[in-house]
Amino acid sequence: MQGVFLFDDDESQIKANLRMREPDGGDMTARARVSWLCGEALRRECDRIGVPALNARPWQTLTERVRGVLPDAGPGPDRRAHAT
Repeated sequence: MQGVFLFDDDESQIKANLRMREPDGGDMTARARVSWLCGEALRRECDRIGVPALNARPWQTLTERVRGVLPDAGPGPDRRAHAT
C-alpha cells in the first residue's frame, strides 16, 4: 500500500475555502491558522519519515504529481475496473 499526504501551503486559501463552505460561520482567521499549522506539522512529519507530501494546488496537475511520487500508482483511476 502506498500513500501521499496533500497539504495547502496558503493560509489565505484555507480561510477562503472555510468561508465558502460555511458562509455563516463568522471569522475564520483563527480556524484557518490552526488548520494551516496542523498541515505544516504533518508535512514536516512526512518529510521526517519519508512519506511523500505534495501541495494540493495547482489542482490541474495533482494527478500527474501524485503519479510522479507513487510510481506504482498505474496509468489512471480506472485500474480497478480492469482487475480480475
